[in-house]
Amino acid sequence: MTKQGKNVLQEKRILGELDHPFLLRLIATLQDKNSLYLITEFLQGGDIFGKLCDCAGIFSVATTKYYTACVIEAFSYIHQRNIIYRDLKPENLVLTDKGTLKIVDFGMAKRVEHITFTVCGTPEYMAPEIIHGKGHNRGVDYWALGILVYEMVVGHTPFADPSGSHLKIYKKIDKHCQKATSRSSGRNRNGVPFPAWLNEEGDIIDIVLKFLIPKPTMRLGVFKGGAENVRKHAWFKKPKFDWAALRQGELKPPIVPQVDDPWDASHFDEFDADVDEIIPYESKGIPLEKSWEIEF
Repeated sequence: MTKQGKNVLQEKRILGELDHPFLLRLIATLQDKNSLYLITEFLQGGDIFGKLCDCAGIFSVATTKYYTACVIEAFSYIHQRNIIYRDLKPENLVLTDKGTLKIVDFGMAKRVEHITFTVCGTPEYMAPEIIHGKGHNRGVDYWALGILVYEMVVGHTPFADPSGSHLKIYKKIDKHCQKATSRSSGRNRNGVPFPAWLNEEGDIIDIVLKFLIPKPTMRLGVFKGGAENVRKHAWFKKPKFDWAALRQGELKPPIVPQVDDPWDASHFDEFDADVDEIIPYESKGIPLEKSWEIEF
């Protein structure tokens, strides 16, 4: 079986065991002679990237806090099952018609007992341990969450480069790591350019920097206490965030999309269905050569 085939099976197996209000729900899997299909719930609300564009590129601190809390709850759930996500970004956070946030696209998710060395992810969101191939675990998800929080309130990622060069992005991440480790202060801002107006939001600056600690074992959400340490951070205490109400679906989402009917897909861009041409499958005559035949 090809590597791509193994990845498809891995994604199917992971999705099949997840049952959480902030994670995409897999309904069924199917196959025909040429293709495999993952049938999931229909999320009509559009993705967070699109919502940011609708809001001139930034969310309010309160909106950012709500979506961050949803991701924390989802990460806590999957990390308890030794699953790491590894692809957090606004495009992979999609809203239901009620405004509930769901993490989608588990193509890079992996079950990891200790560490793994696969290089993967979106460059601007990649943790330094992935970039340098040092081996990684759930700490990469919390690093990416720090990037996401920053992007939602500032309007761009902290290590973005105008040229889009991956190498320049990696160098900026390295520069931050070098300066962050050279000082003991947890609020060291070197390498992370916070805008002046955010100085009034010291707690959000603090939580971002604690997510972006270079050493994975010292990163907020990773050391003993895990996600509960994130929930107890000062940013969620002033004002006090109601975690129980969030879990029970009693907090009103900050953005409730307008949906006209059960099939309304207007919150997503149109695409050309002919772009992804289906390549006919050619059998090599080996029994169960498509290993997914057993599971799909």
